[in-house]
Amino acid sequence: MTRRGIEPAIGKLDLPGGFVDPGESAENALFREIGEELDLVPDEISYYGSFPNQYQFSGTIVDTIDLVFKCRVTDFSKLKYRDDICGIEFFKLEEIDLDEVPFQSVKNIIRKLLDGGNY
Repeated sequence: MTRRGIEPAIGKLDLPGGFVDPGESAENALFREIGEELDLVPDEISYYGSFPNQYQFSGTIVDTIDLVFKCRVTDFSKLKYRDDICGIEFFKLEEIDLDEVPFQSVKNIIRKLLDGGNY
């Protein structure tokens, strides 16, 4: 999990990610965002699911859809937080404090993983 370095919800737990740029595929956005935020390059990605979300952007609540991918990374030697991240923490799924997670979509992702991947 990452710690948010910007508002909304600065200091809270989140997953790495961001917005897809115009003309960019979701997969390219994933590689760009993981590189920008964690300085990592996933070896393998697979689509996991989509999760509706509401995100406060420039004082407005925007309806978004989170496209979630599972990533396999074998080389963590360059791992460091940057961009809009202020920390990285590793947890067992069952140890994540959902009260520290500000976004309903991320809570739903964690709950789905805890439920064995079922909706």
